[in-house]
Amino acid sequence: MKNEPMSVSQVLMLVKNFTIILLSKTRSGKIAKKLISQKKKIESSARDFLSNPLGYNFFENKMFLSGWFADDDSCPEIEETNMTVDQALEISEIFGRVMCTNFCSETEAEKLIKDKDKLVSLADDLFEMSPAFNLFEYNRYVKHAPLSAFREVCTWDRSIFIVCTADEVCEPYGFKSGERVVSSNHALETIIGVAPFWFDKGAPLAIWTASDDNKFRDPTRVVVGAWKERDLKKIGFVSTTI
Repeated sequence: MKNEPMSVSQVLMLVKNFTIILLSKTRSGKIAKKLISQKKKIESSARDFLSNPLGYNFFENKMFLSGWFADDDSCPEIEETNMTVDQALEISEIFGRVMCTNFCSETEAEKLIKDKDKLVSLADDLFEMSPAFNLFEYNRYVKHAPLSAFREVCTWDRSIFIVCTADEVCEPYGFKSGERVVSSNHALETIIGVAPFWFDKGAPLAIWTASDDNKFRDPTRVVVGAWKERDLKKIGFVSTTI
């Protein structure tokens, strides 16, 4: 039996729930204005919410066409204020248009309506502007980063991918790329870079480190493992000269 597309009432319920969540806490009016004027981040996040994300594959250059620009970061002409109700409604309207124009079945829509945590995560993620912690902002950042800011690595089972080693994406985790650390597992490791963490949909980005214990697994590339915690120092990482 063919599953019917999401109904109008389901769309309205999702938009209503999303609006309530947007207004449930104080949010930046400056970021809200930026989100509304560009729209791409809201649209991409809404598609991801419907499980229709744009893919990430560095080698095939399949990355978000974000439409953001470097000079968007400062917005000096915008005074920092709290998000208004009107701004929340504008963001919800863009979210609603994606709900109407991208396929989602009635069954899946019902699950999304009940999953309030996923909507909360979407709203909070929209207002996270760090390329270290937000996948959209990371993809936007790496499009403008120099080639020197990337390194090819592999996992212990030889899955090959690219990490970004720039300070802007590494330092928010507590360390720069290349720093030697003792991890919370008491292992000697080297900070390498940041890249999507495909093992866990709840943590789209992670910082990848090379453990001395794994360095002989591949003679041609640095072998890395991932840490998805946002503050490595908080979980026991310390710098070392060893």
